[in-house]
Amino acid sequence: MPVKVVAEGGNSKDLQYNDGFRSADIILLDIGMQCTSCGENLINFLKENSRAQVIGMVQHYEHIRIDEMRDVGMNGFFIKNTNRREIELAVETVLSGTFYMPDTYRKLKTNKL
Repeated sequence: MPVKVVAEGGNSKDLQYNDGFRSADIILLDIGMQCTSCGENLINFLKENSRAQVIGMVQHYEHIRIDEMRDVGMNGFFIKNTNRREIELAVETVLSGTFYMPDTYRKLKTNKL
């Protein structure tokens, strides 16, 4: 799948201040534990850029709150150290209109029930 990087940022505040994000079809957003304003920054960005699809990159599955991710406008997530094929699958899934959740996450949650 051809990809063109149109913007890079250091944190979620850059969504508001870097015009390159406004032209992006897909945004891969690092969701770190110290990011107390990520959700607010994303909500504000999506108010003006509602066509953008956002996939969160997380460090650990234990901290995932899918309802909260959807509430702020995310379209899926994967773990940061994933492989290229998983990233491609996440992008394809999100572009098709479906929320992306890795199989490894589903299996982890199923085993804990």
